[in-house]
Amino acid sequence: MITRPLNIGFELSNLCNLHCTHCIRGSHQKTLEHLDLSLFTRILDQANTLFNPVAVVFTGGEPLASALFPQAVEHLARRGMRYRFVTNGWLIPRHLPLLLRHKPMFVRISLSGASERTHDTQRGKSSFRRALVGAAVLLSKGIRAEMSMVVTRDSRFELADAVRLANEIGVAEFHFILPQPTPETALDGSDLSPSEWNTVTREIHVLAAQSAVPIGLDYGTFAPHPRPACNTMAQRQIYVDARGRVPFCCQLSRYGTGPEPILGDLNSESLATVFARGETTYSDFAAETSRLYQIGQRDAVDDYPCMSCARRNGRTAFMADFPTHAWAALGHLPA
Repeated sequence: MITRPLNIGFELSNLCNLHCTHCIRGSHQKTLEHLDLSLFTRILDQANTLFNPVAVVFTGGEPLASALFPQAVEHLARRGMRYRFVTNGWLIPRHLPLLLRHKPMFVRISLSGASERTHDTQRGKSSFRRALVGAAVLLSKGIRAEMSMVVTRDSRFELADAVRLANEIGVAEFHFILPQPTPETALDGSDLSPSEWNTVTREIHVLAAQSAVPIGLDYGTFAPHPRPACNTMAQRQIYVDARGRVPFCCQLSRYGTGPEPILGDLNSESLATVFARGETTYSDFAAETSRLYQIGQRDAVDDYPCMSCARRNGRTAFMADFPTHAWAALGHLPA
């Protein structure tokens, strides 16, 4: 047993009840895919023999839209494993009895804006109200609720409103996310530029200092080399997609264009085998990063770790079709 903790992210299904332009999983998926329950339990059992403790996070698709969600939670409860999930909040009332029987560590409800107009423009009519109802239901039952908001050109000037909303509702934490461009966001012009990212980051730090509710900014913002390894490359977490594959990173799963960088397939390989391969892969990637910096083969994009990683893994070639975009450099590697 490796006496260190591990977080395992699972995509139970790529099904989602909403359609968000900024979703890195994409709105263009051709087929619905669902994780096999027997594979899910096998991964849990293998993880339990390798790591301590093991915690699970369900992401999207929308976890609560998956028919597997109730069974998955029951299996976690039998093993005494803790879990949490990210949701758009719409289906929380439907699953409340299950959540009360087996309480999650926390639930994070995602927003596309701090106003009904902005949020519903991205996600559909009544989705903002349903997200707030979901948070209220959880809090009223003593379940820890957090929120996050994707910062786009539409929501960029709602940062203070978002912090105010977090304090009024009384969520445990509120996180801001600066998202990777997608073909859809590039088409509709909703991506912020690198300089705007930096301005937003500074504004969030100011707001955080004034807020009673803890305010966070998710990984991926300006962080020049050398920088600490992210949770994925430090192997504090892995991600399993609905097909049972382990991608290089959850942020690259179903994202962008080109062949997906896959570490292994848990349908045919053990978790230990894939984890060991990941250790070598991430070590080689880090060494190559240092080499590229030493020879000067880098540009401004490389100061943003997730953007740099996505480009080097061949996932952002679609940006070559948008030569005037603020992140157009994602479309090619620096010379």
